[in-house]
Amino acid sequence: MRVFLWVIALVLLGAMLAGCGKPPAVAGARHDLVADMVGFDRLLVPAVLRCASPEDDAPAMAAVSARWEILKTRYADALQTDADAKADFARLDAALSAAAAATHPGARYLALDDARSALRALRQRRGITYYLDALVTYHQHLARLARLLAGKSADTLTVDDEAALTRELPVLASLWEDTAQAPCDAALYGFTPADTAALHTAQATETAALRALQQALDTRDKPLILQRATAAIAAFNAVYGLFGG
Repeated sequence: MRVFLWVIALVLLGAMLAGCGKPPAVAGARHDLVADMVGFDRLLVPAVLRCASPEDDAPAMAAVSARWEILKTRYADALQTDADAKADFARLDAALSAAAAATHPGARYLALDDARSALRALRQRRGITYYLDALVTYHQHLARLARLLAGKSADTLTVDDEAALTRELPVLASLWEDTAQAPCDAALYGFTPADTAALHTAQATETAALRALQQALDTRDKPLILQRATAAIAAFNAVYGLFGG
């Protein structure tokens, strides 16, 4: 049985929220900007997850596009005096337009991935700590593993593939350890105590999935390698999905 991990791995991003009112200064009103990012992620996360789903992703993508138009209007005046933010927004606009126009889930994911990278850069320049940025960085490394195994079966998984996995997995596991331990502001994301507990459980599941994948690699059990790689990707998707609306 073939394992299409690249499609399964189409997950993630980072972004901005809703609302109306007077546009705040991009460099000054940090609270408003961060609130917008959290709200936008509530729409963006489901849209990304739909890239790996047989469900129709058009409504989710339409919601993202509509919210983005609101945000462009909200910050239009402030962008005139912030060249870096203006460039970030231009990159975001191009990426989200490409995502909306994409007819293949892989192409849509790549466009959304560019958008989340631009959002991460915007936040980092402003010193904004945002847990989803850590998840995005981890997911971009996880996607390398998914691409390596895309379309592979136990019959087509090569010695070179196994060697590449052996090199990549310790790096991935170390990055995940840092990601799982990074501070996550539960109040910022509107998490209840039950949501926070669910996040911790999902993080622990990903940690266990990576260890299980390493064990499968150690035994060179090809069907088990593919099965456990799929499980690691699914476990991460569960973590990321908690930040969607």
